[in-house]
Amino acid sequence: VCKTTTEGSSDSGFSLDSSGILTETPTCVLADFSSAWDDFTSQHMYMNGPSPKEQTDEYAPPEVLFGPTWVPFDGQNPQSYDSWSIGVLALELLLGTPNVFSVDQRTRVILSHRMKKQGASEEEIQKALYLAALSQFCIYTPTKSESTRWPLRAGDPLHKTDIAEIKCTLQHFHSALRARDPLGTGFDSSSDSLLELIWGLLAWNPHDRITPSKALQHEYFISERNDHVHKDMFQPHKSSENALTPKIMEPKVQTKQFEAIMTEFK
Repeated sequence: VCKTTTEGSSDSGFSLDSSGILTETPTCVLADFSSAWDDFTSQHMYMNGPSPKEQTDEYAPPEVLFGPTWVPFDGQNPQSYDSWSIGVLALELLLGTPNVFSVDQRTRVILSHRMKKQGASEEEIQKALYLAALSQFCIYTPTKSESTRWPLRAGDPLHKTDIAEIKCTLQHFHSALRARDPLGTGFDSSSDSLLELIWGLLAWNPHDRITPSKALQHEYFISERNDHVHKDMFQPHKSSENALTPKIMEPKVQTKQFEAIMTEFK
């Protein structure tokens, strides 16, 4: 992706997902360039430009999914779309599942019930659940304003709730991964540089997101001490559980608040 974008054949995001990547250790190549974009082609061949139909929502960044109007990518930093997609793919490889941005069942029930009482649509509820998952990964921090920036009826439904993380560090991101690890082993300190890289690829603000070219210069790729991580991190391990086996994730809701909210059901 970095080589292609920096040589001028693309100014924006490819449609990156696991089905478009072919791997045969140690080689990895992209096989699907159907959504590659450049300004000249967009203006002279496809006058209407790209549309939401050309994107895979699971790999689309938040500025594309949650903006007041749909835009194909951030105009000032178009390669940030690619960075986000690569970050999602890396999480899928680490966790062994395509459903990386999911919340535990308790959070789902509480948030869905609260929003239904406020008259939210199913689409709005699903977007809120996605925001809750991003918050638990410390990618999104609930806003204090009640603006109409997000497509939710009453502003941000996660503001001032314990469903979401308020203070975010790399350690919080690490904890979220450990809670979702299908092997139940988590990641030791040798994987810190990799997790830092992924966290940078998944920065909420596209202008803060690490670019593909800078990602290649990250410590994870250039440090000799990470050679064993490169070889071992994505290798299959024996486990009594399938990667898609439902797991009880680390609770994100404090008990007292949960009991208070449960009174709404009575």
